[in-house]
Amino acid sequence: LRVVELTAEHHPAAFARAPDNGELPVHTALGFSTAHASVALRVVELTAQHHPAAFAHAERVGSRLPLDLALQFQTKHEAAALRVVELTAQHHPAAFARAPGNGLLPVHTALLFQRADATVLRRVVEL
Repeated sequence: LRVVELTAEHHPAAFARAPDNGELPVHTALGFSTAHASVALRVVELTAQHHPAAFAHAERVGSRLPLDLALQFQTKHEAAALRVVELTAQHHPAAFARAPGNGLLPVHTALLFQRADATVLRRVVEL
């Protein structure tokens, strides 16, 4: 978590840099930090602050947005998934009508993966 904070403080442009796979730091944090929800949540918040366009950025491999990754991989961490839903609604509302490479709209992804969390599922359905 300290590395994330230091990056934001000294090199905020890093939140907008994507390597060849097209994954921004927010994609990586949401897709691989299921055990570290506090890190994923902090990366989400800092991304909203330093590069809100990231919520409209699809990674290259599966054409997934941060919203898609949050709904699929943050199933045990309601706060991270819910915050991504809210920030996506604010910065890129068209994402709720967009299906990535797997053909699933966010509401379908939420139904498949957010079964234990009615709060996240309800919010996606509302949007």
